[in-house]
Amino acid sequence: MDVITDAAYLFRRSRDETRKADEARERGDAVCVIAAHNELALRYKVRALSLSSGAVPCIDATGRRSA
Repeated sequence: MDVITDAAYLFRRSRDETRKADEARERGDAVCVIAAHNELALRYKVRALSLSSGAVPCIDATGRRSA
């Protein structure tokens, strides 16, 4: 996969997780479930933006650079 394809995939995953968070909210799921989906959406979006710009390295919670 090239960078553009990877970024598009990650943006799509971000939208999917946002949709899942909205659906969980509508169902009245636990706040932790909604938060987990929102956090995943944000992580996917940050990684996609990082790949698409090429300027900002994506660093995970441990401080290591992601491949």
